[in-house]
Amino acid sequence: MNLQHLKYFTQLAITEHFTRTSELLNITQPTLTHAINELEKELGVPLFEKTGRNVILTQYGKQFNEQISQALNIIDQTTKEMQNIGKGAGLLRIGTLRYTSIQFLPELAREFRKNYPDLEIQFEFSNNTGKSADLIDGLIKGLYDCVFCTKFHQSQYIQYFPVLRNKLYLITPKNHPLTKKKQINLSDTLAYPQIWFTKTSGLRLTIECIFGTMMSQVDIAYEVEEDESIAGLIAAGFGIGIVPELPVLDSLNIEKLEISDADMYRTFYLVTSTIQRKTPIIENFIHFVKNYGSELNKN
Repeated sequence: MNLQHLKYFTQLAITEHFTRTSELLNITQPTLTHAINELEKELGVPLFEKTGRNVILTQYGKQFNEQISQALNIIDQTTKEMQNIGKGAGLLRIGTLRYTSIQFLPELAREFRKNYPDLEIQFEFSNNTGKSADLIDGLIKGLYDCVFCTKFHQSQYIQYFPVLRNKLYLITPKNHPLTKKKQINLSDTLAYPQIWFTKTSGLRLTIECIFGTMMSQVDIAYEVEEDESIAGLIAAGFGIGIVPELPVLDSLNIEKLEISDADMYRTFYLVTSTIQRKTPIIENFIHFVKNYGSELNKN
């Protein structure tokens, strides 16, 4: 069944006049007549009957028109939705760590929407896991369109782009021997038991890179998933450790110290899949975030 013939039919049902309908559709009257005849032949029932110079729907035509009009409306609406998606509208599924979900990502999403005021853009945010490894695994499985996390491992299936950095500190219990030193080097920490993140944490890899060749000398007393838990154990005297800037640090019985000979920062990345086919909205978002991240990295 010809879709164009169906559109001719619904327009004729409205105007009830072959000449006016053909003028509105910008086709010849014989073309319109042929289309209606073909429809009636295919359906096996008359759709119109003449009343003077006009035509009106038969009982079969009325029934057919009601259903076909609804179907054509659905087709038109779906076509417009797909065309809008092709222009960059749609849903973005973003996985993120808790840190980037508090301020960075909401502001980023707001600015992205401002860049495309004429498009309907929606977001689906997920920060349930709190682990970079889980986020990257979800990205590879197609659960997310992109994720924001720390670097966990290299893979041919994913790409990293740096977007944000935050400060790392060595924290110790109050009155710890290290607090008496005017300058602390990384090697100074090796004499004390340390509380580290578990191996499934992206921050674990960052701290391992900070220690580099000294890793074999580190005395890891405990491994914990949550940074607040690490801070709590250190405040209770279980060891020392490296954690990011946290609001909870100011309320604990700890000292926050800087290490002078190490790059004490962790980097957050926009992570995308190299195997997932990207819709225009994903392409636009990646391009926007890269520009946004480049500006942040200049500061």
